[in-house]
Amino acid sequence: MMSVLLSLSLSRLGLWTSGLILVLGFVKLIHLLMRRRLMIKAMESFPAPPSHWLYGHAFEMNQTESLDKVVSWAHQFPYAHQLWFGGFLGCLNIYEPDYAKAVFSRGDPKAPDMYDYFLEWIGKGLLVLHGPKWFQHRKMLTPGFHYEVLKPYVTVFADSTRHMLDKWEEKAREEKSFDVFRDVGHMALDTLMKCTFGKGHSGLGHRDNSYYLAVKELTMLMQQRLQSMQYHNDTTTSGISWFLYCMAQYPEHQHRCREEICEILGDRDTIQWDDLGKMTYLTLCIKESLRLYPPVPQVYRQLSKPVNFVDGRSLPEGSLVSLHIYALHRNSAVWPNPEVFDPLRFSSENVTGRHPFAFMPFSAGPRNCIGQQFAMNEMKVVTALCLHRFEFAPDPMRPPIKLLQLVLGSKNGINLYLKPLGPRSGK
Repeated sequence: MMSVLLSLSLSRLGLWTSGLILVLGFVKLIHLLMRRRLMIKAMESFPAPPSHWLYGHAFEMNQTESLDKVVSWAHQFPYAHQLWFGGFLGCLNIYEPDYAKAVFSRGDPKAPDMYDYFLEWIGKGLLVLHGPKWFQHRKMLTPGFHYEVLKPYVTVFADSTRHMLDKWEEKAREEKSFDVFRDVGHMALDTLMKCTFGKGHSGLGHRDNSYYLAVKELTMLMQQRLQSMQYHNDTTTSGISWFLYCMAQYPEHQHRCREEICEILGDRDTIQWDDLGKMTYLTLCIKESLRLYPPVPQVYRQLSKPVNFVDGRSLPEGSLVSLHIYALHRNSAVWPNPEVFDPLRFSSENVTGRHPFAFMPFSAGPRNCIGQQFAMNEMKVVTALCLHRFEFAPDPMRPPIKLLQLVLGSKNGINLYLKPLGPRSGK
């Protein structure tokens, strides 16, 4: 008798539970449908590329050619267009300087729908904080990137780079192309450890280092959640690696950079703080590579108040905005012949009069990258020493396949041929 009653009670409990789940599911569906309706109304004045009724543009965004797909949409839809990640999450995708200024000059918070997913990995730090807490953290961290604080790091950058280049000497003897992205990632980690903790790895290629193994283990966990981000999760790594690819693709610019570097360094294999300001053409080439291959191709904001755009259209408070930096940097209305590698775009005479929000490799406005000067200094030191010791050539059989992750990576790495050079090789 007791067993029968218990069985009936469990059956009723199961029915109640199933009913509750159905009710909650129905309420959630209603909430999503209402949210979708509000999003559609908010963006009704903006065009939208053809999309699936349920998946939106998710299929296009998951393809390896997704970055260039958005560039093609930018040609079709000036200023901005709707972008849907499934049927219930939509944003306005912008890629025009005046539109970027309207949003990114204000300091709106990062979009929780896009960034909360990464909180367990990146923590609730400066990247995702907003309001008074963000201001407090930003104010506290800014002195750490002061001019005088950054000066001693030049020696640290050079030391880590030399370890990497010594390793490349051995690889170059095999006369085979190899993925520079991976080694640059190790070097960037070594540099970061030395600058933040005061110590790093003495050998970049040794896999038995406990810290490296810990980072590798964490990276492997992230791979399961973020689609293979190993070695590609650092913006400096991305910037340096794509720069070397550009130099390999355009040997005339590589040669001119090397001539400049050799003239500055002479017989030295080290770089001093004062050398950085003399690297004029190298800096132009770095900026042009950042234009074509921005380390962070896409960033998001959630509007804390309505925004009015230059053409009279607007978005209400709470709307999600995506700035597609990759498409902005290849916008033919802003950059003539945008696919051409032309460092002189950034010469002083050509920069004059350019929209301040046309070039945003480190974002812009009050929430721009706090470490952009640190990153630029590191890129100058690393790339200068690389070009001083090696000649770079592309591997035509393994061109990089651009991959949009948190940072711009390559699905198959960046595979280059390296040829060691003698002293003063640029002359």
